[in-house]
Formats: sequence, C-alpha cells, structure tokens
Amino acid sequence: MWKQHTTSSRHVQKALDAGVGDVQPDEATNIPGHVFCTVCKIFVFERFWKAHPQGKLHKRKLRYAVFEAAFEEASKDKHGISVSHQTGGVDFGMVEVSAAQNGVTLDLTVTNSVPLSDVVLNRIEAKCLWTQISPFTFQTISLPCHIVSGRGTRITVTFKHRLRGTYSSRMELWFEDLKLKQSFAIVRMVSVVVGDKEDYERIKPVAPFVPRKRVTREPEVNIIEGVPPPPLKAIRYIVKLPESPIPGNIVSALSQGNISGIISHFAKSLLPKVLDHETYGRHFKYLLWAEEFRSEKDLEVYDIPNASLVKKGTYYLLSVPGLAEKRPSVMVGDQIFVQPVGSEAGKWYQGFVHIVESLQVGLRFSPSFTYTTAQRYKVRFKLNRYPLRRQHQALDTAFHSARLLFPTRREVIEPDVLSVSTLRDNLFNRLIATNPRQLQGVTSIISQPPGSPTFIVFGPPGTGKTVTVIESIRQLLAQENPEHPVYSRYTLTTESGHFTAPPVLQLCQYRVVVSTCVSASFAHSVGMPRGYFTHIFIDEAGQATEPEVNRFSIKTMADNDTKCLEKTYLERLIERGIYDEGKGNGITSHPAILDFPNRQFYGGTLQPFGDPKIINSFIGCPQLVNENFPIVFHSLSGNDEREASSPSYFNILEVQQVKEYVLNLLRGSGSYPISDAEIGVITPYYAQSRKLRTLLQDFARGVKVGSVEEFQGQERRVIVLSTVRSSRDLVTVDLKHTLGFVANPRRLNVAITRAQSLVIIVGDPSVLSLDPLWRALLNYIHMNGGWRGDPPTWDTSEPVRETGGYDDELREENERDMNEFSRKMEMMTRLGLDEEKDGDQESEDEENVDRPWRELE
Repeated sequence: MWKQHTTSSRHVQKALDAGVGDVQPDEATNIPGHVFCTVCKIFVFERFWKAHPQGKLHKRKLRYAVFEAAFEEASKDKHGISVSHQTGGVDFGMVEVSAAQNGVTLDLTVTNSVPLSDVVLNRIEAKCLWTQISPFTFQTISLPCHIVSGRGTRITVTFKHRLRGTYSSRMELWFEDLKLKQSFAIVRMVSVVVGDKEDYERIKPVAPFVPRKRVTREPEVNIIEGVPPPPLKAIRYIVKLPESPIPGNIVSALSQGNISGIISHFAKSLLPKVLDHETYGRHFKYLLWAEEFRSEKDLEVYDIPNASLVKKGTYYLLSVPGLAEKRPSVMVGDQIFVQPVGSEAGKWYQGFVHIVESLQVGLRFSPSFTYTTAQRYKVRFKLNRYPLRRQHQALDTAFHSARLLFPTRREVIEPDVLSVSTLRDNLFNRLIATNPRQLQGVTSIISQPPGSPTFIVFGPPGTGKTVTVIESIRQLLAQENPEHPVYSRYTLTTESGHFTAPPVLQLCQYRVVVSTCVSASFAHSVGMPRGYFTHIFIDEAGQATEPEVNRFSIKTMADNDTKCLEKTYLERLIERGIYDEGKGNGITSHPAILDFPNRQFYGGTLQPFGDPKIINSFIGCPQLVNENFPIVFHSLSGNDEREASSPSYFNILEVQQVKEYVLNLLRGSGSYPISDAEIGVITPYYAQSRKLRTLLQDFARGVKVGSVEEFQGQERRVIVLSTVRSSRDLVTVDLKHTLGFVANPRRLNVAITRAQSLVIIVGDPSVLSLDPLWRALLNYIHMNGGWRGDPPTWDTSEPVRETGGYDDELREENERDMNEFSRKMEMMTRLGLDEEKDGDQESEDEENVDRPWRELE
C-alpha cells in the first residue's frame, strides 16, 4: 500500500510542491487512551471517539477523501487511451510576466494503444474554482476528434494573463468508445505561476516547512540554578514580588476537554458572575493565569530535543531556530533549561540568558555544569513570569477605586476651568494655539481637580494626542514652580552600564518619571509611598491590558485611539457611557481613504484635516486605476508558504508585486515626487517583512516595512499593505484558519489610516472576502473603480452580512463541485461495470453457439 501511495500522482505532486524526494512512512505511534482517525490523521480521546465521526470537520474530510479517490481514478489512462503529463499534471512552471502577457503554450499528446478501437474525443471542459473566467484555452484539430491508434493527437494548452499570480484549472477530456457505447473521462490539472524568476531565487524557501512537534514535558524534579545577568540584581526591591503560581484547580480546568468546552467551563464556573470593583482583582487574576497556562503550552512547541552548545568564555552559545522572528521571543534575563541527553531524568540545569543575537543566545549555568563538545542537550524555553507577577501584585493591592475602574457620572467633579484665552498666552508649544481642540484638551486636563475619574484624550491617528499630553505635563509643572527646569536627568545606569533605580528618597526628588507599563511597578517595589504622584499619563493606553495599566493608583490621563488594536481598559471605560467622544476629529488623510474607516469605526465623526497639497498629491498618478480615487486593491492569487520550522507565513508573489509598486512610485514622473522614507509597507507576518526587506534593500532602504503595531501612531504619504494569506485548502476553508489574525478589525483600521495620500492593498480577494469587514472594504474599492486584476467572484453591490458565513458558502460551493465531479466519475464507472456485466451474461448464453472464424487483421 505504501508503494502504491507514493507512486500516485497526488503524492508525487505534493512531494514536488514541498521540495522533498524519497520519503519513508513514520512508524505508527500508539497513544494510550486515544484512537487514531485515519481520515483526519489525528489522535482522538477515547471518550470523544464515538462522537468524532459525526463531527463537521470529519465529515468534510471524508467527503474530500472521496473526491481525491475519484480524482485519482479519473487521472488514470483507460480504455487504451493515454494522455501525457500524468505525473504532476500540465505544469507551465514559473512564467515571466512579459511572456504571460503575450501568451505561452504547452502541448499534450493523446494516444490510442488499441488498434481496432473506435474512440472519439468529444469535448474538453475546464473548471476554475477561484475565478470566473479561465485564463486557459484548449485547441485541437476539431471536435469531435477520432483518436487513431498509432498516431498521437495533439492538444495545445494556451495560457494568457497580464498580471502575477498562481492559476490552475481542472481539465476534463471526455471520450466515447463508440464500439462499447461507453463514455469516460481522463483528467489533468493545469497550472502556472506568473512571476519573476530572479526575485524568486533570492527569496524562495530556504528549506521545506516542517512543523514543530509538541512533546509532552516530563516534570522538572531537580533544578540546578544558573547565574543571572547583573540587571536582575541592579535594583534593590523593598516590597517582595509574589510568586502567584497557577492554582491547581485552574490547571485542571484548563487541561481537560476541547477549547470551546474549556472556555465555557472557565467562564461559567471560575470567573465571577459580575465584574465590579469588588470582583475586579479576582476576575483578571484568573484571566492572567489562563494566559500564563496557554503561553507555557505554546513555548513547548519550541523545545529542542537534540541541541549542541558552544562554549565561549563564561557563556554557552545556543542556536535557536526562529529567534530572529521572535519565535520564540527571548530576552536578556529569560531562562532556558538544558539537560544532557541520556542523563538523569528530572534533573535540569537552569540557564540565564545574558546575550541575545540574531540566531543564538548566550547562557550562563551553575559552576557545576559539565560540558563537552560532543554532548547533546535537550532544551526547554521557560516563560518569563516577572511581568505576570507584577500584574498579580497590582491586582492584589487593596486599591480598587470605583472612580478609576468603574466611573459613573456622579463621580465627575466639575472643574474650575482655566480660561482658554489665559492658557493661549502661556503655551510652550505655540502651534497648539491654532488648534482649538488641542487647546481645549490641555485646558481640561490641567483643570481636573483631585479625585476625578480617569480623563481620556480621544482622537484618531495624526490628530495630535501626544502633543496635547506633552503640553499638559509642561503646564502642570509650570504651575508648581515656573522657574524650575522642566526636564532633569532621565536615565540611571550602574557603573557596569546596567539600568537601575535610585533609592526611594532620591527617586522622590524627581518631578517627572518616564517608564514603560511593565517597569512602572518598580516605584511600588522600591517602597515609594502610595499617592506620591499627582498625575499619571498613559500614552497609547489602547495597547495596554487592564492589569498593566492598573499598576498605577493615581489620577490617570489615558491617551489613545480606542478603535486601534485590542479592546482594553481604555475601551471598557468608554463603554461606561460617561465620556464624550466628540465630533469633528480631524485626520490628515484623503477623504476617500478616510471614508471607509470613518463609517465603520468612528460613526462618521472624522473630518479630513490634511494639507490639500499632501492628501491630493497622488490624484491622477499612473498607479491608480481610477485617477480620482487614491485607493488600489490589486487582486493577486499567490501561495502563502512557510519555511524550515518557522510558523510565520510569506507570499513570494505578493513580495514581488509590492516591490514593483514601490519601484514605480520612486521612479514616477516629476509630477508625483516621493522619497522612500515617505512610503510604508505593512504586512502581518514577520517572514513576509523579511522577504520584502530583501528585495527592497537594493533601491529603497528608507521604506519602513513592519507589522501594524510598528506603525501605531505613525503616518506615511503612501501605505502599501500586503495581506499574505492565500489558501486553496478546500477542506479547512474557514475564517479562523484561512485568514488568521488578518481578519482583525482594529488592525485593518490602523493599516488604512496610516496613509495620507495613497493606499495600495495587495491580496487574494477570494480569501479576504470571507471576512465581512474585508468584504465591505473590497466592495467599497470595487464600486469606486479602484480594483485591479481578476474581478470579484461575488456581487459587490449586495449588502454585506455582518454575521458572516461567507466561508461556509465558499466551502459549500467547493463541496458541490467535488460532489458533482465524484458523481460523474462514479456514474461513468457504473456504466462501465454494467456493460461488462451485460457482456459476461451474453457470453454465458451463447457459449454453445457456433461462430465463424475471424481472420487476423
């Protein structure tokens, strides 16, 4: 069976796609308490096995298995008719864009090995699942065409398209054996990749993707402590940091059942029924423990079963696959456990990370650690619990003020508002005087009396929130002592160059302390008295979780756009209904760029506020499809790939297309000048960022390439967005697996609103349109004439269902096609069997009848 499987065209094609040669079967693994499902290729708990075959995914994969079997059978030559390209299908390979625009051809040959048969090729059908119009055409002498023995019949396949992409079609050749009065089909897949061969060679996968295998960890019984780096001992803490281990009942609850069952049980049985200032601490402590449990499990994927170490001075260097991609993320001070292969079970050496480079880390172990160059080691990555422990410490404090956590209107104190005119004459930043909303914001902040609820500075990107906050801080400092210097020494390091905190008495002499959320708890830990700070400002508060923000027990000023990134403390406060989000927030983007996010996220409150010379600077440029609409969606069906053991996706054709857009922008005519520093490329995956930088470094080093988070709070004249995902998996087509975190409303909002003048989106519409929000954006672009490439496969004028379900529709459409194909193939097989059966019956009835001899021809 194994030999038969490895010689099948399906296996051969997948092996070619993966770039692997000869493979051997994995030895079967028996897991106690589990049953292996041969359809889903997974182990299922025995207690769930009875219900498993009734599950949607199992049934879906079973139907696909039937389709694969039918396709495999249809690919075989039959009735003496052979069609070339049986192995691997009709593959044009990679074709340059210029060649594809002119058209490329490839010939198939159909032969007949039965001299006396009478077989006719009646028709050739092409089926494209992902596009409305096939880019392939098929030509032979004429149809119907007799397939004569001893003479090959040529079929010319022509591909013609003007844009990059991967294109495929199922070609069905329908024959009829006139003597047997039987129809049959032989099927071939036709495929082509349109791209740039030279660029492909530069950024192609370094090795086939091999997913990391999760290994069940044995308990660590005996841990030999390592040598921590100096920064961990640089600060002398007065208040002890609690360990806050995960309670056993939570570990048990998170370890049993499927994900949906675990979430339901956790929410109903463990979390408080009501979230208020009394249950707040317990609610978020439980969520932190759940996050820690999951993070620990995620780290297990990165364990290395057979690693080597290189000794360099007092350090031991360990190569970490995926380190450059932060998968795993390793920082100085983290712990990595190692165990010599073949040594005592349960005994591990704790290694502290002292050095982090792009591909390796430097560790220090106990002096008792023994090392030889030939020794191999098991490696475990350990979760850095310090940030979690600090958040637990904040949640354990007695301070759970309702006015900060759950403010109501009755807690709002009417301030003695300073007149705007008085402030205008005393501004440090004179530009604020020209912006009424910024001026009002500063006035309101410095007028807030003690005991007020959290004050929030609203505003989308580019509206000057940070400028407003900085001016407010300077005004507050000037109120206390206008002659005192506003700024003082702002960083402290030890003689060895490590960051530290001064003694509490010295710390209390500083009027301004700047810190990250994670490090802000140092003030409490070194013994600074509660209530020392009169004001605490949290910039970009929308990116901080509640326990991170609430390390502070203060009058809080929160600054961010609540429509960006994850829902947090800031957004929960807004939902309390006591804040005025205001109208007419200005944003420095072209009205067409602003229109969609304004309607989707801001309730129409945004107003264009940019310099017309900037926001209109690309109207009429050659990159636009509609010269008056500065948004382009470039439809491109590529392949999302991974390489080696990295889980991060990249899409080579999208990388090439982004490169072309950037190159054309920089080489544009004098009417549309732009520098590389004014262009930003946003992509959700690190691997895609790395491939993009490789191709852009030759001519556009100033172009910033990064994730949405890296562009938070920034703007560029031009934003090019590469969405990467382009799955063609007919089984697992669903929103979660196909789009991943690309289907995130806040990320989409941030990505679009970074652009002032021009937005170019490169992506696969058949995948992106599974998400209702993306579908609405694609409709908006198409209706305004900004679409480039193959047209949408849906009606863009139809209202978008917020409930979604488009992934179900696509999957059902695919399954209908698979079922119809399987039905046709089965019908042909049955007809053949019936003919054979009739023939057998006739021979039995007439076996005693004399027949004339037939001369050999």
